[in-house]
Amino acid sequence: MTSTCEIDRVIGAKVCETRTKAGLSRAALAISLDLSEGQLIAMEEGRKRIGAGTLLKICRKFGLRPQHFFKTWIETRDMGAIARTSQVAAE
Repeated sequence: MTSTCEIDRVIGAKVCETRTKAGLSRAALAISLDLSEGQLIAMEEGRKRIGAGTLLKICRKFGLRPQHFFKTWIETRDMGAIARTSQVAAE
């Protein structure tokens, strides 16, 4: 299995959040993506990477752009950088 990292967990959680808000079950989304439900669960939990092709299918399914799934990660990374910069400036 491919190792995962922070971005995989963030994007997986965002897929789960998007699916839930749309009122779609895991089983229904998995079928539409040609995945097993177990594969989708692993992706949503960040234990399995979401490939570019699968992310594109997810975007099309929900009418979203890929940036939607990266926004949370970018914001948290930016806030972390701001906090580190502020801490260094205070020293």
